[in-house]
Amino acid sequence: MKKADKTNTIKALLGTLLASATILVALVALSALFYPKDNRAEYGVHDQEANGVLGEPENSLDVLFLGDSECYCSFSPLQMFEDYGFASYNLGTHSQRMYYGNSLLHRATEHQKPRIVVIETDTLFRKFSISSTMFQMMQDALPVFEYHNRWKSLVPEDFTQEPVHTYFNGAKGYIARFAVNAADDEGYMDEEEEDEERLERIPRLNKRYLQYMIDYCHSIGAEPILISTPSTVNWNAKRHKAVEKFAAETGVTYIDLNEGEHKVDIDWDADTSDSGDHMNVSGSRKVSDYVGAYLAENYDLPDHREDEAYANWHDQLAWFHKQVW
Repeated sequence: MKKADKTNTIKALLGTLLASATILVALVALSALFYPKDNRAEYGVHDQEANGVLGEPENSLDVLFLGDSECYCSFSPLQMFEDYGFASYNLGTHSQRMYYGNSLLHRATEHQKPRIVVIETDTLFRKFSISSTMFQMMQDALPVFEYHNRWKSLVPEDFTQEPVHTYFNGAKGYIARFAVNAADDEGYMDEEEEDEERLERIPRLNKRYLQYMIDYCHSIGAEPILISTPSTVNWNAKRHKAVEKFAAETGVTYIDLNEGEHKVDIDWDADTSDSGDHMNVSGSRKVSDYVGAYLAENYDLPDHREDEAYANWHDQLAWFHKQVW
């Protein structure tokens, strides 16, 4: 290669690097500008109920719950606090994929040190693509990709104000469903004679993310637990076997509330809001009572009920009893 060609190549490379660096600096600056300055929906925050965890006092939560709507309809942190004293938060979101659950987990544990992380297992079977995970990683690293539409609502304070978290969710992420629609539960957990090769499996990418989340939990000193909530629509013996196998291979605790020793006595005529898909308030009370008792009995979780730092939990309980129970 001639000297002039080498010089031109170097110049082109330097130009490309300079342009890339300029773009990166611009994206970082725009991310700081566009990132919501409060954790409220009106500031552009998605899934406000789950992100209410950012408004909780630092290192005040003992347990986090992750998953899709099966999660946020089943686990009531306030009920568990009232009955067993530990503090928890429900990070469930609609149709939550594991890559998004992983982001919520990392976001929450920037300010919390949970002892237990519960993953509701319906999310394990929600398929997603590698491109979805890559886009989520881009959004996490450079929030401008997630909040790019905020340019329409920018105000002068966005240029100077540091993010604050003034919103906290009164129900700690739990979403109550009051409707009652009976389900047909006949045989929903019956085992069928199936060829081993035809049994349902956790999708490969989901399994990889699950292992990643488990490893992350261990790295921060949290115990991961897999729990299947009662559902005639979403759960069956095939899925139970798939999760049971994974749990046995990895040494993770698995609790299936649909069958066996951990079965919760659900009244399928009264405890579901939509014919067996989700728990209503009556069903969630049974699930929360069982899970709360199990966690309190099997793990060294603190009882905060006499702790003045948790006085607002009692205030929220008073509201909860009026609005939900």
